[in-house]
Amino acid sequence: MLEKPRAEINKIDAEIVALLEKRYLCVDEVVRIKKENSLPTLDSKREEEVIARLQEMITEKEYEEAILKTFQSMMDISKEYQKSKRWGCDRSVQLQEIRRKSWKLLFKF
Repeated sequence: MLEKPRAEINKIDAEIVALLEKRYLCVDEVVRIKKENSLPTLDSKREEEVIARLQEMITEKEYEEAILKTFQSMMDISKEYQKSKRWGCDRSVQLQEIRRKSWKLLFKF
């Protein structure tokens, strides 16, 4: 009964993981540029632009709130990742902290 939709979710999850890995490669470049140019991690204007762009992209308004919360959580997690990359924390501690905050942020709604 649930096998088919769960199999589809698993397939989508694999696609999401691949896209997140690509996204974090881009985030690493952002970190490098921000560090070289002494720019702050937080860019509130950019976050507002991202949310506005996403709102225009969402076609299924029923999912809008959940999608926007998901992306806000991703941006919050990305900021934590950027801070840890920028200030050179121990990688295992860094990953553990990001994982903990990720779960906390993703499941707050």
